[in-house]
Amino acid sequence: MATRSVRPTLLGVHQTTGHHYYEMPLQKLEDWPEQLTLASRHFALFLASDANVISDEVYTLVAQRAARQGLALLYAYGPKSRRVHDLFDAVLWLGSYGDNDWTILTVGQWESDYTLEDAVECFFEAEPIEEWVATCDSYLVVVVGNEEWTHRVRNTLIELLRSPEFDKERPDSAS
Repeated sequence: MATRSVRPTLLGVHQTTGHHYYEMPLQKLEDWPEQLTLASRHFALFLASDANVISDEVYTLVAQRAARQGLALLYAYGPKSRRVHDLFDAVLWLGSYGDNDWTILTVGQWESDYTLEDAVECFFEAEPIEEWVATCDSYLVVVVGNEEWTHRVRNTLIELLRSPEFDKERPDSAS
């Protein structure tokens, strides 16, 4: 499936949560790598794509690969993100990826008037189900075929990583 070598790039580590935030912009979703090297066994995925131009088969193949690589949490964003959610959901629930409880969350245009930045902030604050909290410290952002979205997502994540306000709002952070 992967036609060129792509790797996630670490954007930063949050001082309070210890979450590692990565980006992996893709020209095409088919470029999803065979292997992911991340800081933790499981990972959260923010997938921003236009499902009007990507086939169900490609999403299904990526969902299967991501499940094998440790996907624990999904946020889908973009046109037809509900369809992306449903395809990942079908793979994770119907596939043979072990006895895992999956957290599949979709934040997108189908559901509300979230801006891309709002959706990234929701992802930044997300946690997987309790059983996976200890093994899910990697948060991967993948934007497919949209340089403007890539820059907006990167800038939002970097701003959030630098923001002292985020730490103050968390109940487990020291005041």
